[in-house]
Amino acid sequence: MPPGDAFSSAQEAEIDRALEIDSMNPPIIFFGAIVSDARGRRDVARRLLARAPPIPVWRAAAAIGYAGIGDRDSALRLLREVEASRARSFRHSTLACITIALGDTARALDELERAMEAREFWPSAPI
Repeated sequence: MPPGDAFSSAQEAEIDRALEIDSMNPPIIFFGAIVSDARGRRDVARRLLARAPPIPVWRAAAAIGYAGIGDRDSALRLLREVEASRARSFRHSTLACITIALGDTARALDELERAMEAREFWPSAPI
């Protein structure tokens, strides 16, 4: 199935309507970016991900989204933000989600090992 066929235009329109109602709602932003990317609108996906609020879990989701659309620099920038906030609020399993999205399998596995050692609840990312 071509990527644009993963979501219908009606589903895309529903996301657009939801964004009109609440343009700063993190789940709508995140899933809107997924739908936009799947429908070939990477520019829209990038603009939506840029709206991610400065809340660590949504910065992590945006990092995963940026990695998914091929914007490695933005994903790495947000990964550094997440790592800096980790002492206060982040889990190794979340870092594993980001690093696997960036293609760093070895680091992702290391983070999952740490998550198991810490007996983290899974999952810790909004994906």
